[in-house]
Amino acid sequence: RAVTWSPVDDRLLIYRDPGDWSSEDRGGIVLWDLRTREQTELPVDIRSPERPFWSPDGSRVAWVEGSDVVKLWSDRGVEWVRLSTDVGSSLSWAPDGHALL
Repeated sequence: RAVTWSPVDDRLLIYRDPGDWSSEDRGGIVLWDLRTREQTELPVDIRSPERPFWSPDGSRVAWVEGSDVVKLWSDRGVEWVRLSTDVGSSLSWAPDGHALL
C-alpha cells in the first residue's frame, strides 16, 4: 500500500494492507535492504497496523497498532508504549529524532 525510502541509505520500508475486512490476510511491514537483498519482516501483533514512519537518521521505524499502542523498531529490537488515550495513525518525528509526536 505504501513504500518509503530510508532517509539515509538504500533501504525501503514496505507497508502491506490486509485489504478487505472479509479477507483473512494480514497486513505487515517489511524492511528491504536493496544492497544485500535481505528482507526483514517487522513484528506486528495485529491484523492491520498503521503506516510506518522512518526516524530522521534512518535507524528506527515507528507505527501505531490499534488505537493506543506506538511501536518503535530498531536493529536492537522492538519497544512499545501503551498510551492512556487513543492516538491517530500519523506520526511525526522531531527533526533530530529525539521525540515522536
